[in-house]
Amino acid sequence: MQAAANKSDDHRYDDLIVRALATDGGHLSIGRGGFILWYDDGARLSGYDAEPIKAAYRAAGAEVFNLPDGPAEDRGGDPRV
Repeated sequence: MQAAANKSDDHRYDDLIVRALATDGGHLSIGRGGFILWYDDGARLSGYDAEPIKAAYRAAGAEVFNLPDGPAEDRGGDPRV
């Protein structure tokens, strides 16, 4: 069995997370449909099980935050509300 196959699920993204943190503009985006990890100048990895990647990303020292919604008109709503 290869060494990579012995990694637990909690650490399967560690190498890519390090690369994302070292890449200008690298980031992790998580939404209802899963996640996208942006790394290596435009390369990306997507998947559905976000819990392991969120934990390894936070453990790597990345800043984790929620972005606020934009103005109502950006979402197709009434800007007067």
